Amino acid sequence: MIKRILKEHIWWPIKHRIVHPRRKYRNAVFPPKHRSLDDVIVAACLQAVVESVDRGNCFGNINYEVNENWKTFAAELRECYEYAIIDRNKLIDKINAAWLAVSDITPSFGPVMKLEEELNTWDTEGCHWVINNRTKLHG
Repeated sequence: MIKRILKEHIWWPIKHRIVHPRRKYRNAVFPPKHRSLDDVIVAACLQAVVESVDRGNCFGNINYEVNENWKTFAAELRECYEYAIIDRNKLIDKINAAWLAVSDITPSFGPVMKLEEELNTWDTEGCHWVINNRTKLHG
């Protein structure tokens, strides 16, 4: 009886107000719309970097000036973070603009294919970097 009252009157009203620590990560990787498996894999890898930098506050909590290996790791982490947050979205915007520039009269897919290949290359490098450095990422 008491458990039921606690569950109905206390737990249910506050249940959805509690912030899950990985909610942003989950929503970024698994949005409510359909996504292909390769998009989910890329999103999971890049979001792991974002989680490590933003939520883990790795640049504020960890001293990367210990030796050269950690300095290069920090530089690569910053580069991967900037790609995940800024550069990837810019590249996707360029791809969308290139698709809009393709006309029905003279279809020229060369610029679109080149931009999509560049996106694929950067995504692959980012995923490989995350997998190779997964033990160093904190979050």
